[in-house]
Amino acid sequence: MSAEPADGPLDALLTRLPRPPADAHLPEATLEAHARAQLAPAEATAVEQHLAACADCRAYWVGLRQPPGRPLLHRMVAATPARRSRGTFFVGFGVLAAAAAGLFFWLRAVPDLPPYALEGPWGGVQLKRSEPAAPSQVFLPHSRLSLALKPQAATAGPPEAAAYVAPNGGTLRRLPAGVLQHGEGGVVLLEAPAAELFGTQAGAYTIHLVVGSSRDFSGLAPDAARAAAPEAAWHHLSVDYRTEVP
Repeated sequence: MSAEPADGPLDALLTRLPRPPADAHLPEATLEAHARAQLAPAEATAVEQHLAACADCRAYWVGLRQPPGRPLLHRMVAATPARRSRGTFFVGFGVLAAAAAGLFFWLRAVPDLPPYALEGPWGGVQLKRSEPAAPSQVFLPHSRLSLALKPQAATAGPPEAAAYVAPNGGTLRRLPAGVLQHGEGGVVLLEAPAAELFGTQAGAYTIHLVVGSSRDFSGLAPDAARAAAPEAAWHHLSVDYRTEVP
């Protein structure tokens, strides 16, 4: 039993919803009448029993019951749960695949770093003549500080490296790229006047050399920077910078 449509938006929807298969299913007119509560109680009960067992008819009927004011696309999606499930699966699978691909390329982008050994510093001053001729870690403004990172195994090419300086207990400040040079065999050499590295403020400083990361860690505490880039190789050296000889 059916009746004439009661509202225009629902009529428009009926022409767009996917139809259930014709065999072994309820007529569309019966489902539409049931959606409008226009069936006799006995007939409505029979329809409910069929809907409980038939996913195709139930999907069509659910779509008919969506409020007419909802966007047509939302109503059609609600009327086709099987298609919605497949779409959600493919979208979710696509997101996971993209994430996995991004992780793969990120891992490929991180080079296999060999172990490095820090040598130096050179250019420090001996405050007393009696001090042994070991490298001094005391520098004056005119001192030319040098140190080197030497790989302990073969490298594919010049490593990506950056230099930072931080006062003890302070945050990192990135040094100009010009203070670093790349030598044969993957050697990284830092060389610059002490005044260029530390400025005019005397005190205890730490020089940090980072290999294998393109990120800028300026403004971070050294421990926080290391935690943010565990894939990189970090090396540091403490120096005593003085603006005058005592």
